[in-house]
Amino acid sequence: MNASFAEDGAVLRAIALDAERTYPCEGCGIVVQRGRVARAIALANVHAAPERHFEIEPVGLLRALRAAEQEGEVLVAIFHSHPEGRARLSREDLARARMPDGSPAFPGVLQVVVSVRGALARELAVFEPVEAGASSPERIRAWRPPAASAPGRTDGRVRKVRLTPTDASER
Repeated sequence: MNASFAEDGAVLRAIALDAERTYPCEGCGIVVQRGRVARAIALANVHAAPERHFEIEPVGLLRALRAAEQEGEVLVAIFHSHPEGRARLSREDLARARMPDGSPAFPGVLQVVVSVRGALARELAVFEPVEAGASSPERIRAWRPPAASAPGRTDGRVRKVRLTPTDASER
């Protein structure tokens, strides 16, 4: 497990901005890393009820993972947001992070959850990987976006910021 991205304010801000951009729906994506350099990749949420659930669009996910692999990057985290919710893993999040036999769907991969209230990211939490037999992973990092000093914000309000998806057709 490589959690060094959790100390990278630029990556955490990118995740928070995606959560704000997709509000009131859940935003989602992945974090890939090569050495100590990480980047967040926003992906489409194709769940039928995106305001309360997320499902990463599978073709977009595969394209992003293949492109990352070609760059020598590895998957280190999956992120999503909880509109008007808390920065914690829900029962559904935990269930979806496991295969039917209880084994991890993505072994060694961290989970990131962003709390978004009133279209502003309020808190981001990074959790240890979901492992077989564990009831709930430990939170290893909590981060609160700066209210007015973060890029893309003025006076605590969101300024429109465009994230570049891996493929324009994915959004």
